[in-house]
Order: sequence, then C-alpha cells, then structure tokens
Amino acid sequence: MTAQRAARLLANASAALVHQHDIAGTLSQLLEGCIEALHLDACGIVVGDASGRLELLSASSHQMGELELYESQIVEGPCVDAWIGNASISVSTGAEATRAWDTFGPAMIRAGFQSAHACPLRWDGRALGAMNLFRKSSSVFSEEEQIIAQGFADIATLVVIHTDRLSVQSVAIRVAEALESRTLVEQAKGVLSYRLGVDMEEAYMVLGRIAAEDGVSLTRAAQDVLNSAKRHIGP
Repeated sequence: MTAQRAARLLANASAALVHQHDIAGTLSQLLEGCIEALHLDACGIVVGDASGRLELLSASSHQMGELELYESQIVEGPCVDAWIGNASISVSTGAEATRAWDTFGPAMIRAGFQSAHACPLRWDGRALGAMNLFRKSSSVFSEEEQIIAQGFADIATLVVIHTDRLSVQSVAIRVAEALESRTLVEQAKGVLSYRLGVDMEEAYMVLGRIAAEDGVSLTRAAQDVLNSAKRHIGP
C-alpha cells in the first residue's frame, strides 16, 4: 500500500462531504474504498441508537451485515469493545479472536475471517459507534493501517452527522435517519431477492445497478423498489 494510493482513496471518500449526499450510498462507497486501501475482505459500521444499543448501519456485503448484526445482538466483539472503550482494538489470528471473545470469536472464524480491527466513530470526544475491518488471512494491522482505518472511520462519522456543530439530540436524530436509510435498503434487498429468485448478495448488487442506471441515490432506489412492490400488492 502506497501513501499516494491511500491518500487518493481517503480523498475520494471525503469528497461527498462538500455536497448534499445520500447516507446509505456514500457509506457504501466509503466501505469499498476502505477495503481497497487496506486490502480487506469485509468491513462494516455499527452505531448506538437512542436506547443505547448497537445497530448495523452499513456493511460491505450481506454476509458481513449478518456477522455485524450477530455481534450487536450478543454485545460482544471488536466493534462492541471499540464503541464502549472509545479506542481501537485488533486481533491478528483466529486464536486471538477466540481468546478475546468466547462467543463472537468462533462465529468470526466460521464466517471465514482470521484477523480483525475495529476503530470508534468519534464525535465531540465520545464514541457514536465503530467500524469493523476483517481479513480472511491471519495478519497484523500495522500502525500505518490503523491510522488510515481511523481516517475512514472519522469520515464515516462526518457522513452521518455532516459538519454542523450539533447538539446531542440533533446527533441522535441524524443517527436515526441513517438507520432508517439502511432499513429501506434492507427491505428493498428482500423484495428484489424474492422477485428475482436471487440471494441477498445479488439483490444488493441489483439495487446498486438500479440506482446507477436511474441516476438516483441508493436510498431513493430502495424507496422506488418498495413503492413498486406496494403498487403490485394493491390496497
């Protein structure tokens, strides 16, 4: 990984902040850039909701989303530790993961991952959530890679809340809006999966193509899919 390449990908990820942006689509592109910059196999973002529970916000694949949801449900894993401790955490082997997390570690290995790094999404000194990075190989996340990962996590935070100086209540509203956007995308994936007879992974790719072909945001494309489904069902 070269510094020039990492800088280009971080710049691409941050470019959306100077424009009106669709949260779901921008976070999806950000995760793709993070995977390319750090040679990852998967990554995802979770945030704390108004009740203090972690919720999935975005994932690079359906499989990754399921692993993140499981982590949130059992309240154990790298993202949970990074969120609660407001600090990054890494494991470089499956054995380390199992020692660190009795339940999540084996689940992570079953999903095909051997190493992980999580860094907090910080705003005004507190952690709003965390970003999880996974590799299928056993590998140590270098200091340089951890710095770049935190850079992507910081941009993800700004994508959610933008650059305004917001109150705690306003931040909670922004987080809720981001989660609502993600819910629309998940529902649309389900509709496309059922209609086309494909798995959720392919359904997500189809949704992305619809958004690109129609020249609309990922969230707008998801809403259009749901609206179409409702019209076919009828009152």
